[in-house]
Amino acid sequence: TALQLKPPAIATPDPYAGVGNRDTSHQVIDYAHLLWSPDGKRLAVTFMVLLTTKDLGGGGFLTKAVEGVLLLEPLQGGDERVLSHTMARSEWYSGLWNLATDAYIPMATPPERASTDRGWYAAPAFSQPALQYQWASDGRLQPVTPLNATSAPTGQSNILVGQPDGGEMFSIWQPGTIQLTTRWVGVEPEHNLHMLKTPVETWATSLASWSADGAYLFAGDQGDDIANWRIALSGQPAPEPADLAGIGLVGAPVLPVRDAGMAAILRRYHDTSINPNAWQTQINLAWSPDGKRVAVEAPIGRPDGSVLVSDFDVSIYDCASGKLLKTLTPRLQLASVAPYGGFGPEVFLRWAPDGKQLLLYYPVLNGAQIWGSQDLPA
Repeated sequence: TALQLKPPAIATPDPYAGVGNRDTSHQVIDYAHLLWSPDGKRLAVTFMVLLTTKDLGGGGFLTKAVEGVLLLEPLQGGDERVLSHTMARSEWYSGLWNLATDAYIPMATPPERASTDRGWYAAPAFSQPALQYQWASDGRLQPVTPLNATSAPTGQSNILVGQPDGGEMFSIWQPGTIQLTTRWVGVEPEHNLHMLKTPVETWATSLASWSADGAYLFAGDQGDDIANWRIALSGQPAPEPADLAGIGLVGAPVLPVRDAGMAAILRRYHDTSINPNAWQTQINLAWSPDGKRVAVEAPIGRPDGSVLVSDFDVSIYDCASGKLLKTLTPRLQLASVAPYGGFGPEVFLRWAPDGKQLLLYYPVLNGAQIWGSQDLPA
């Protein structure tokens, strides 16, 4: 209602729908993030609307995107504002908003488009990759602890986590996913399988963040704002240049392992001697707000394709020692069964701001699971 959208004259598909979608009965709004302001009085919901400007028939649609933020004051009588920006063709979305003036902050210097063979991604606001970013006076993000493509910075263990609800700076250690790559397939005419001499761990996250004074907001895009940044494991040799080229990660920023808990999780799920399906096992991580505990959900498929609720257990590790503190099994039923590969991006694992609750949402489960302080390890 606040967006005042009307049913389109031309079919506006869900951003992930097929070209056969010709439904004009409603406008699809793709929501990405929901977060409270630092003073706890405002709520921001980031969104994107895909507008279809031309139906290309069997060839699909010609579209343009509207990026925006819905601001609510639920504790102040329900006042609401919508900030939106219609993207020009080939325009980069900065994700930056001035909430004092309700203005979109465009990129000062738009980054060059990545080549089609590059397998890693950084949102324009993170075009200078870093472990942390701090807010500048003009609402832009300045890199702190820059990253490079050859080695991870030293002495950066247990760096702060998240702080999306307001702070002078925030880190890229937000809720995210880790994937292991062990192989790549050559191009025509070979199509032959190449096994990497050194498997590669990659990090991806999508995030949003308020500035400490509540004047600015970074509203992450719908997908991964950071995708396939490389994680360097202690004691592991660097990947071969040819292998990095084969998987499209030449030039990808290199990250350290944040803490002992993260290291223990990588050993448990991505050690191929323990988990033969490691390359198919996506690790979903979320740190507690104080950065002392890390929750993980990483279902491992069975050879026969069967699925149990216990496959979606959430384990919690101590970040300082790497000790497994507790494993939680969802008190839910299976809603439907589908291949594991279809659900990875839709996992939602989040801590409450006070660290006293933990939420798990997975499409294959019937409902959302919330564990309270009585369930969680201290």
